Amino acid sequence: MKRDQILIIISVLLLMPLSVVAQKWGPDIGYVYPAGAQKGTTITVGVAGQYLRAMKDVHISGEGVEVSIVTNMPAFPNNLNRERRYLVMDLAVKTMMTRFKESGMSDEEVNDLRASLIKKWPWNALKSTKNLELEGERIPPHFLIQNFENKSIREVIHAQHILFFPNKYKQINRQLAEMVLLKVEVDKDAKVGERKLWLSSPKKGTSKPVIFQIGDVNETRELEPNDAKAFEYPWYMNDCKEHFVGKPEAVPFVMNGQIMPGDADRFRFKAKKGQKLLIEVDARRLIPYLADAVPGWFQAVITLYDSKGKELAFVDDHYINPDPVMYYEVTEDGEYDLEIRDAIYRGREDFVYRISVQDAPWAKKELTKGSKYGDKWTRRAVFPLGVTEKDVIPADVRSLPKGRETADNNSVKNAQKVEMPVLLNGSISDTEDVDVYKVSMAEPGELAVEVYGRRLGSPLDSVIKITDKNGKVIAVNDDYVLKHKHLHIDPQGIITHHADSRLVAELPGKGDYYVHIMDSQNAGGPQYGYRLRISEPMSGFSVIASPGFVMARKNEHVPVILYADRRDGYNGEIDFELGEDSDFAVTGGNIPSGELSSLITVQTKKKGTGEKQPLELKAVAVVGKEKVSFDVKAADRVMQAFLYEHLMPAGKLSVVVRKEKWGSPFVDPVDCSILELKPGESKRMKLKVSWVGKDDKHEVALDHAPEGISVDQSVTLTPNKVFEFTLNVDKDCKPLAANITASVWTLRDRVNKEGKKRTDKWRSHRTPAISLIVTGKDSNAVVSTK
Repeated sequence: MKRDQILIIISVLLLMPLSVVAQKWGPDIGYVYPAGAQKGTTITVGVAGQYLRAMKDVHISGEGVEVSIVTNMPAFPNNLNRERRYLVMDLAVKTMMTRFKESGMSDEEVNDLRASLIKKWPWNALKSTKNLELEGERIPPHFLIQNFENKSIREVIHAQHILFFPNKYKQINRQLAEMVLLKVEVDKDAKVGERKLWLSSPKKGTSKPVIFQIGDVNETRELEPNDAKAFEYPWYMNDCKEHFVGKPEAVPFVMNGQIMPGDADRFRFKAKKGQKLLIEVDARRLIPYLADAVPGWFQAVITLYDSKGKELAFVDDHYINPDPVMYYEVTEDGEYDLEIRDAIYRGREDFVYRISVQDAPWAKKELTKGSKYGDKWTRRAVFPLGVTEKDVIPADVRSLPKGRETADNNSVKNAQKVEMPVLLNGSISDTEDVDVYKVSMAEPGELAVEVYGRRLGSPLDSVIKITDKNGKVIAVNDDYVLKHKHLHIDPQGIITHHADSRLVAELPGKGDYYVHIMDSQNAGGPQYGYRLRISEPMSGFSVIASPGFVMARKNEHVPVILYADRRDGYNGEIDFELGEDSDFAVTGGNIPSGELSSLITVQTKKKGTGEKQPLELKAVAVVGKEKVSFDVKAADRVMQAFLYEHLMPAGKLSVVVRKEKWGSPFVDPVDCSILELKPGESKRMKLKVSWVGKDDKHEVALDHAPEGISVDQSVTLTPNKVFEFTLNVDKDCKPLAANITASVWTLRDRVNKEGKKRTDKWRSHRTPAISLIVTGKDSNAVVSTK
């Protein structure tokens, strides 16, 4: 088997869909293409995803950009039948013949070319296209077929290449099947940079935002086929080759494209001797995580060739940034080919990229000198849109006295003495560098040491250790991450290697102690900077809510999970308060002492408008003797490569109440809003509801239930509209305090148009948060909760 075939098979296996994990019932954007536009231009953009057909409005952050919906397109058939293929090919040939005539070809030349194409494309082998249309066959709507008769020859071939991509290499993915076409108008004075773009509908809710970039240089889109063997395709005939070959791009420019399975895109540009080219790729930056791909993002690699096919440069990652950055000094005038592909030849429609090529003499200095915390490209790898350094380093840490590393503090003998508390600026300057700081303790106590390096964009993979004056190791730490099962509780969300070290150590007596910091991979250089906190423990916390925005119906109880990012051993109880004059009600209480998460439910009795409304929620706790409060941060829980999950920042916590005539049925737990049980016990649950369908069947299930808690699936409905079911605590269940919700699923039998019976199933009722306490088998002690 050929190498490319093996790689394609691997890519398909690594992109197998996870429909159960990724299933969402609100609008969800998979990608936007192209993912940017030039100032002063108007372009058509495709937004693909799931549940998008009902979208009525489109929004973009910032000023100077107007966006409107052109049309909503249903899912395009994954496999066009033979008749539809004939219709597409017939339209393609007609368009190409028109373009050839416009270019000056004689009728005889055009007819000869048409005859040649018929031999290679037997599109009229079955019936005439007129008969096919009379029989009801139509070309399905697709953004590549829009305005087809006005496309260039090269654009026609590109459309055919995408539409007729080999089915054996395609992945059927409902999450990318629907598309909304947008018209994007960018003012000539619009600010360059990244924007957030999202779709909404009063009845169906609002999608999560995606990145859309505004640039100030010429932009173009890749046209397939454009790999190394593009000119071996049968439609590139020698007598009309000039009509298919595009002109080389002129520096500077931005190329937009998509990578399909086994694909490698090449495009040509002109460069002059002495030009210092900076080539930057945005791929993971545009779509940070792909739930069903390994690794969990588009892992782009780029290669630069001369006009003869000689490889001149190759780049994969840029330090910790998966998006490549290449710097190349041109040695002679000529044409050059730039190739981009996935590192292991995967691909799909959402493998979207933007490549910027510019003459940037300043870039070499920027790439080599570094800064305190890496260069701008490594910092982009750890700061999602809207997140800054202030979001990474808490205010109380930022306010500590500052210090700076001295040049010769690389041993205990030359250790740099510091006074606590202190926030130090330093760097691991070479591969053998170890920075050592001396602190003096007047009495036994705890010492907290924390590194801010990777979180600020530094490639440093730190290790810290504390030793006494005799060299005895008191404590050591390499990586630190707070995890809840497979979820990484990290406010930045985009970091997958949590390389920053953190520890709290008990020091046995008074005297001098030494804090050592080094790189675990024996790397170093001017970019390997860090900030180092040395202090007594600074207990604290932040709270992240997921999902970042909630879609709800009037009266509906919608669950939101709260995650506590606890610092320096803080294990206290965390309460929550709604802002004044809130239109919402929250049920669920708090995050219990020592726990990392809790569930609340959000409800409104106000009629929905379909617009985003802020949900002002504060986390309140007593730290030490002081009562503190912080705004709850919003995040979306996303999956990386089938298993690990992250909390991607999502701006301000908000709610969309759908604009519907009827709200959700009321659900009222009867004498069971707080439950206290022991292992092995069961509880008969009762839910009073305001409405239930006649002759429907029902099942019940728990949402977000802790391990060891279950329900009997069968449910009984009494004549006075009360659902009854049994909740069970496993005999081996450990003591816990948690909030749960129960959902009633309605099952309704119906007969479809073909006369076949089927059963529809949907969640019809959900309870507010119910507090559950499981005590020890022989104990009456209650875990604190509210």
